[in-house]
Amino acid sequence: MSEEKARKKLVSILETSVVKLTFEKVNGDTRVMRATLDVPEYTPDHDSIMERNVCLVWDVEADGWRSFRWDNLISYSLNYEWKKSW
Repeated sequence: MSEEKARKKLVSILETSVVKLTFEKVNGDTRVMRATLDVPEYTPDHDSIMERNVCLVWDVEADGWRSFRWDNLISYSLNYEWKKSW
């Protein structure tokens, strides 16, 4: 699968699910974040999500927008334990 298709697949999953993302931060630390794009009153724009090397997501634990660099993504998995609070 091409890198672009893999990114689009992850964005598609994020639109309907909470995903556990593991990535390397710019400072070299490894971070685990539970994130989604399934946020009330938000319609993801695939072009703006994909246009840069950065992916914008909603961190469900920090209750705010965060981002990660696509190149620094280590892994992701679905996190079915999370229950929406909205």
